Amino acid sequence: MNRIACTIIIALCAVTGWAQEQKCDSVPDGIFYRISRGNMARPSYILGTLHTIPGDFVHYIPGFDQAAAEVEQFVFECDLHEKMRQSASVIDTTAFMFSDSILFRYENPDSLHNPYIEDMPSGIYGSIRKILAEKFDFTDFYRNSALENQKILLRKYQDNVTRMAADLGKSLKCINSPIDVYIADSIARKRGASIAELDTASVLVNIDSTLNQFVEDEKNGKHDRKYYTGTYFPNTVVNLYFLQETTRLYCEHYFRYEAHAITGTPMKEDMEQKIFVERNRKWMQRLPQIIQDKSSMVVVGLAHLHDRPTTPGLLSSLIRLGYKVEAIASPATGN
Repeated sequence: MNRIACTIIIALCAVTGWAQEQKCDSVPDGIFYRISRGNMARPSYILGTLHTIPGDFVHYIPGFDQAAAEVEQFVFECDLHEKMRQSASVIDTTAFMFSDSILFRYENPDSLHNPYIEDMPSGIYGSIRKILAEKFDFTDFYRNSALENQKILLRKYQDNVTRMAADLGKSLKCINSPIDVYIADSIARKRGASIAELDTASVLVNIDSTLNQFVEDEKNGKHDRKYYTGTYFPNTVVNLYFLQETTRLYCEHYFRYEAHAITGTPMKEDMEQKIFVERNRKWMQRLPQIIQDKSSMVVVGLAHLHDRPTTPGLLSSLIRLGYKVEAIASPATGN
């Protein structure tokens, strides 16, 4: 089937009530799938990822290592090199923030000039201190600068994620590396396999307006000491706490290959449109041809695989085009 025909069929599916078909959901639950069709010489595979799951978890997924060794190419959401280039401004900003000229060092932790006492409202200070002590075993944060504490806090978060995985029987080391980056760097490039992408990284940058605003404010010098101690560090603590709790929930289901338990999160309509509706439709204009031409390992966010309230998932879209979709790492496999 040529690309134009695929595009027409996909458009018709999007317009003619795909939600009604969802009632009999022919897509099996899971996170890792084999895709095949009669005229394909070799099958392709699709892995649904979660960015909070450490990269080397992939080696625990049944059938993944064998499939990764056999496919001709790896296909990611976007060009990871482009993604890293577009993140360069954030990296440069971080390097600037960690320079000695703006670190707030105070020799006497009991001084009234300690930034965590002076710059935080008392209620926020008490809440942050409680979260740090109970959730991160971190009681002496007031002795350091906000940015030094952020580095310490990140290490403690990573240690906690490692322990979460160990509790679920997984021994993981690549806490810093999301699965897509890990697969690209440690598997695809090491093998010398070809790498393709479905999208550009610019779409992700455009969606993340909060990050863009942070970088812009940093360049314009809007962030002073009070911002880092009274806003930036408290926000970091709260965000890492919620990220840790979310990661705990994700681990419990993702390590059991239960995709449906974690992919139905409600989202604002405009974000749903940008992240899922538009991108899934765009990807499906290319994906059938990609897997038809070469045996591929497709690595995309888990929520893109399954149907959402307003969006057909990639798997059901492939089924409508006549592809056979088999769950390799399914809940039954995990249990």
